[in-house]
Amino acid sequence: MNLTPLLTRARRIADDMLGHVEAHPVRALFFFTYAGTSIYFNFFLVTLRHEGFSGRQMACISGLVPIMGFVTQPIWGVLADRFGRRRCLQLATLLTALLFLRMYSAHGFWPVILTAGVLAIFYGTLAPLIDAVALDFVEAQGKLNYGMFRIWGAIAAGVGTAGAGFLIEGQSTRHACLWAAGMLIAGLLFGAFARRAAQTHALEKITFKGLGSIIRNRPLMMFLLMVFFVAFCSTSFWNFNGVYFTDIGGTPSTIGLALALDSIGEIPLYFLSAPIFRRFGLNNGLMFTFVCSTVRVFSYAFISNPHVAIWVELSNGVSWTLFWVGAVEYVNQVVKPEWRATGQSLLNAACFGAGTILGILWNGFFLDYAKEHFINPWVKLPIQKLCFASGLLWMVVTIASAIYFRTTGKASAGPAAQLPVSIEEAA
Repeated sequence: MNLTPLLTRARRIADDMLGHVEAHPVRALFFFTYAGTSIYFNFFLVTLRHEGFSGRQMACISGLVPIMGFVTQPIWGVLADRFGRRRCLQLATLLTALLFLRMYSAHGFWPVILTAGVLAIFYGTLAPLIDAVALDFVEAQGKLNYGMFRIWGAIAAGVGTAGAGFLIEGQSTRHACLWAAGMLIAGLLFGAFARRAAQTHALEKITFKGLGSIIRNRPLMMFLLMVFFVAFCSTSFWNFNGVYFTDIGGTPSTIGLALALDSIGEIPLYFLSAPIFRRFGLNNGLMFTFVCSTVRVFSYAFISNPHVAIWVELSNGVSWTLFWVGAVEYVNQVVKPEWRATGQSLLNAACFGAGTILGILWNGFFLDYAKEHFINPWVKLPIQKLCFASGLLWMVVTIASAIYFRTTGKASAGPAAQLPVSIEEAA
């Protein structure tokens, strides 16, 4: 048995994950930033619940993040493209860490909601600016690809939350704020060693008058509309997943296993995203994720056994991870390099801002509506009726997107959109 091809591929994967010293600071930036934000937001509502906050109060506080993100992310993107992406990322990271520390000592509804509102202004820009910095590195160095950096964020989300849970065992969950702040400071320090990508030409060219080119960018605007509907349709399994498993008879351990399978399903797709998009193209790859999401949400509507439903979570890598890597690369192709941070900020605002906000509102309304109205003879529970309706909407979005991609053709390729499978292929 010839093991040479397998060993060669394993070596390439190891190089993509751990090799090339100049990429370590960017990897550390992803790891510590995502670890910090995951620790904070996974324990934040738990802290509020322990301290007697009502469900309405918690909803108001947690809802500030997507709302403020939708408003401020595009502004941060423009500022980053104008004054420097790394500079704005460092400022936002530092202020977010300080506000995590402030939240540790904030007690009562009004101090907490005011701190959360200010925090949302700076927290929301971290993800798109880190993405822009990673794409700058890929373009400038001609090494790796976006997925090989983003995977460290996925690893950090699980490792960071689990580690913080162990460390604060027996203590107040407010201590999660301290660990979250510490992780962000570590990311800030490691990120300072990242090589400065070639953005000097952009800083010289950028003027705020050039924003008109972004607004008139039809491929970008149409794709952001698609992303809005993707987020709108996906909130049924992003935000109401726990409700679904509870309503079909699942236990907390079942929900925990489902979330674990979500993460397990993601990791392989970070490795496979580059070869998939290189082989089939961004448009076809994105359409594949739309089809998989449609099948996924329909399956929730017809599965009533929680032990069967948890295995659907393994599709999260295809329906979400592959989509997001493709979305970041697509936006990177259709905007000029000097407007990279603006493009990524608009992508995050469309997905995690407008789409998520309106999707959650629609889901909440539809759940109440489905309690008293007949939807389909094969689905009984309100949450399953919601999944069925979301599946129908997903189908419409998929068909409309396929027609658009077919009539417009491929996006114009940019330098960072070459999607190298490995260093050897990039060389």
